[in-house]
Amino acid sequence: MGLLMFGLWAGGYFAVSHFTEGRPVHTLYIFEWERRIPFLPEFVWLYLSIYPTFLLPFLFIRDRDFFRIFSLAYITVMFVCYVTYLVYPVTIERPHFAEDSFSTWALGIVYRADKPWNCFPSMHVAMSLLAALTILEVHHVRGVLTLLLTVAIAASTVLIKQHYILDVVGGMALTLFIYFVYFRRRIVDALFENFQRIEETLERWINRKIDQRVLASLDGPLRTQILKLLQAALQEVPQEMQTKRSGRSDSEMPVDPRSREGRTQDDNG
Repeated sequence: MGLLMFGLWAGGYFAVSHFTEGRPVHTLYIFEWERRIPFLPEFVWLYLSIYPTFLLPFLFIRDRDFFRIFSLAYITVMFVCYVTYLVYPVTIERPHFAEDSFSTWALGIVYRADKPWNCFPSMHVAMSLLAALTILEVHHVRGVLTLLLTVAIAASTVLIKQHYILDVVGGMALTLFIYFVYFRRRIVDALFENFQRIEETLERWINRKIDQRVLASLDGPLRTQILKLLQAALQEVPQEMQTKRSGRSDSEMPVDPRSREGRTQDDNG
């Protein structure tokens, strides 16, 4: 299933890229500080790590219903991106560089294979973030690690000049929206459990403070007497429970018929 989904993602992306070739393209706003971001071809390896990251959820999800929801979320993100690329293709100006290292050689392959007009929103960011959030639902540590990898992938898209900052923001916003749409029940349940836990903790803390203030308002001898009574009551409760349990056990003990007959003969004699 993972390879089938991967084929749908890659095949759809390059098909859309073919259809948008030669059409009018658009550019996005570039922040002034964004222009000062350096060009670092070495980050191409993090950029390429999206491909194993895309497949990670398929290794960790075991629940069938959850797998169905996750797959629908994946497909929805792809569909929205493809439609956006067709309706509003965004391009970015790429730098020229000499392929004089392993990293620049790999980046050259990426540039030639991936035409620069499917920029907004960034599918690298959208798919990696959705993978991380999905894994976070089933395994906390692995999910956090995948989130950190997602941040690195997002940074790489800008550092190798594949995307604008707004492409990254758009990819994140799309995934968060789709994630909430498909996983909102799980999100609401988790929030409710956390709020309930917080409420119970606050209630215990308030009751403890009230008890402390009530005891503090009493004079010394009276407070000591109340504490002794409470301790005595707490000690009597287990004793009463033990007594009731013993009485019930005695009454429920089976009676040997032979002993009953023996007692009857003694009484008649």
